[in-house]
Amino acid sequence: MNKIKLNYISTSSHGFIKISKYDLQAFKIEPNQFSDFSFFNQEEACFYLEEDCDANKLTALIKDKGIEIAFNESSEDELEPKYDSNFSRIKSTINYANL
Repeated sequence: MNKIKLNYISTSSHGFIKISKYDLQAFKIEPNQFSDFSFFNQEEACFYLEEDCDANKLTALIKDKGIEIAFNESSEDELEPKYDSNFSRIKSTINYANL
């Protein structure tokens, strides 16, 4: 079985799973499947998927492809994507051509 290690980041107010856009592309997962509560960081080329809904959706999509998931957990209290100009919210119209 294939495996992937994802970063779970806990902040002072929320939690996110961080995954690169290249991993999403490799798994053929479109970012428009996720809500506007999740974010994309253009500088890092990574998605930050919020813990309440999108993180569970991501893990289900990956597991459905037969991929085992392990997590690296960390705490970044200063991370606030909604206030950071390097982050943008995922919109339903986002696609890889725009990234």
